[in-house]
Amino acid sequence: MTTRRKPRILLVDDDLNLLNMLEMGLRADYDVVSVFDPKRALEVFEQGNFDVVITDVIMPKLSGFEVLRRVKETSELVEVILLTGELPDKARPAITALQNGAHDYLTKPVSLLELKATVQRALQKTTAADGKQAAPPSTHSEGSYRLPDRFEHSKLFLLSAESGFRAQPAPRP
Repeated sequence: MTTRRKPRILLVDDDLNLLNMLEMGLRADYDVVSVFDPKRALEVFEQGNFDVVITDVIMPKLSGFEVLRRVKETSELVEVILLTGELPDKARPAITALQNGAHDYLTKPVSLLELKATVQRALQKTTAADGKQAAPPSTHSEGSYRLPDRFEHSKLFLLSAESGFRAQPAPRP
């Protein structure tokens, strides 16, 4: 009888309270490794066999976008979920993250249920890409990046424009 290993998650955040809370919420279902320092997290990532990386965006020493870039350079199959606090323009960093290969971009405070659902979708995508089984479609193509399902029925959609991104009302069917 073989035992299935729990999926491995690397959790990176410079907020120790949030880091500990998220680890406690995820460890029943996943093998979670928490790291406070993003530079150290990249060293841990290279030594481990992780399925998903969850990282804060704004951290000292190294941003979550840089963590995303380096993880994707090392392994395209590892899904990265970015977390950030409130930003004045949420759309621009979210689109940048998705364009650069992030699986999803969540704002804090994040609910544990939302995070677990996002991790599960990321694992389905990883499993499908690894050829183990077909995962149900969880994202929709939009240009050269993919948007998560939760944007599908949004009343707003983002259009690329030379001056950046702007919100437009969704067309009526």
